[in-house]
Amino acid sequence: SCTVGLPPVDPCSVTTQCQTLANASAASLGLTSLSTPSCSHPATDTAPYSGGCYNNPTFAGTMNPGLYVIVGQATFGTVTGTGVTLYLAKGASLSTGNGNGNGSVTLTAPTIGSGDFVAFGSGEEGVALYQAPDSSNLWSLTLHLDITFTGLSYVPNMSLTQNGHAITVTGNLAARQYTLNGNGNGGITLNPGNSTTTAAPDLASIAE
Repeated sequence: SCTVGLPPVDPCSVTTQCQTLANASAASLGLTSLSTPSCSHPATDTAPYSGGCYNNPTFAGTMNPGLYVIVGQATFGTVTGTGVTLYLAKGASLSTGNGNGNGSVTLTAPTIGSGDFVAFGSGEEGVALYQAPDSSNLWSLTLHLDITFTGLSYVPNMSLTQNGHAITVTGNLAARQYTLNGNGNGGITLNPGNSTTTAAPDLASIAE
């Protein structure tokens, strides 16, 4: 694992969409409750997918622009999506892989004027991945998939465990801990210079 100094600014505090998610009500997210979440009207996980609330979904295919609220565990095969935000409700987790070690997950967050959030400041990055603040779950990449997120990945209470292949984040990343296992072919690449955040410098926070 690696430890990097804490950021000078919490990226969520200066990102409009992240603050919207942090203050969202259960009803606005399609949840029955924030503390013991379940979907009030579960979406069907059939590609191409649309934003909504999903109970233990399996995604493989195209994700249309929108907010995807995850309850339980979301399993990913090969997935692409633009204008997508993943919201992990309390206790939710992600699992990647389709069993044969092939595939990738490539998601780009909403930007100004697109998706479910249109009130961004000019040039402000959107949120690709958001974890409910009272969660403390392990995101375990137990199978080998390449992960590419463009936008803010805000999982401050999550440990990222990766086995092989690569994680690429273009934008800000906040996580508790990162652990790389496997044969050394994997790694994490941060491309903050390509981020569109204007309110704060691009940063990576990976700290125990």
